[in-house]
Amino acid sequence: SGPMRLISISDDGFAPAPTVDALASLYEAARTDRVHLTPEGLGLKSLGHFGYFRPAHRETLWRDAESWLRTNLGLPTAAPRE
Repeated sequence: SGPMRLISISDDGFAPAPTVDALASLYEAARTDRVHLTPEGLGLKSLGHFGYFRPAHRETLWRDAESWLRTNLGLPTAAPRE
């Protein structure tokens, strides 16, 4: 019943959007936030299944994930990074 963010990526062969949608349907009581990313929308040539976790995305995708987690889990705002 808690918050859940489900992310699909257009060039992800392991977990394409229909698979993520099917997973989401298993959590009927969850408050879901569904996001679909495209490499083009992020200014990238590709992202893929594991690309989200590459250090190159620390200041973009990771920050967005951190912000969502903090907001939806009631955590304090992160301290400024240097």
